[in-house]
Amino acid sequence: MSTTKRTTFYEAGSALLFIGLFSQQADLQQAGDAALKQLASYGYQIPNASEPVRVFAAATQARFGTHHAGAWRPGGIYLRDQPEGGLAMAVYLRHELFHEASYRTCNGRWPEWAEEAAAMHFSGELATDDATDWPSGIALERFKEKIQQQQPLSLQDRQLLKHLASNAVWPNQACKLPVGLEDWLGNLK
Repeated sequence: MSTTKRTTFYEAGSALLFIGLFSQQADLQQAGDAALKQLASYGYQIPNASEPVRVFAAATQARFGTHHAGAWRPGGIYLRDQPEGGLAMAVYLRHELFHEASYRTCNGRWPEWAEEAAAMHFSGELATDDATDWPSGIALERFKEKIQQQQPLSLQDRQLLKHLASNAVWPNQACKLPVGLEDWLGNLK
């Protein structure tokens, strides 16, 4: 049996199907498998062989800007081959896998800001944040106002959210936010 056939056979029974550029990256497959196991231990419904998630190499287009390292749509993850930001591709894969698990488990109960904060936490990208750099009261009020108006999060908003999420104690339970994070944002839904 050729290597290609073995790889294809292995992928056909996997919860993660790496397409094209990423199909030969065993370390990315291992990181994805470990992330799925961790999500399952928290109670999230995860992709499986009968309902996998596909991982594609992304090209810059439409809503996928140059500052994005990855994107997610139900059943599909799109990763940039050489993302900006200096984090390992596995971190970005974990982030997008969180969105997939949240979609399958939480039934849209979280607003965008909450799910994004949780994905940042799960991925490990908060480890690079200076948690002591607390946002000003004005910046926090502007952020709350933007959330209340259901405006999309800008890069600056995501940085502020990253600071807030870094200071929170996260529960290892599906679809749960840290109490402190909800308190800081005034229980915004």
